[in-house]
Amino acid sequence: KEGLAHNDVSQIILREDGTLWVATEGGISIIDPISQTITNLGEAEGLVPEAVYSLQEKDSTLYIGTVNGLLLVNPPSDINTPWSFFNYSTAQGFLSNDHNRRASLLLSNGQLWFSSGPVWKLNILTKDPVID
Repeated sequence: KEGLAHNDVSQIILREDGTLWVATEGGISIIDPISQTITNLGEAEGLVPEAVYSLQEKDSTLYIGTVNGLLLVNPPSDINTPWSFFNYSTAQGFLSNDHNRRASLLLSNGQLWFSSGPVWKLNILTKDPVID
């Protein structure tokens, strides 16, 4: 199937490698303008839940805000190899799991801010999470 993972787009970011990452209600679409390809990530690739509300990149790690916490992923060098997502949630100290759309920010000091709800809360990552 060609096209985006879903028509409902939450956010688009341009990564340092020149690819566009599109957060949608049905997963993430990676657009490579050089090869003119679109790769969709969803449940089959380990992206659970598929609805993505925010994207941030810091030091080649992608931070993906979802209704079920923050997913972290280091994209594999070959896009066809298996993906490994880590779910960072209230179990790891977040105030809430339900992230808000387009409500994330990478500050110049390296802090990552994520807004979550349903009662508005601000989660601030001052250092990189430890992934077990």
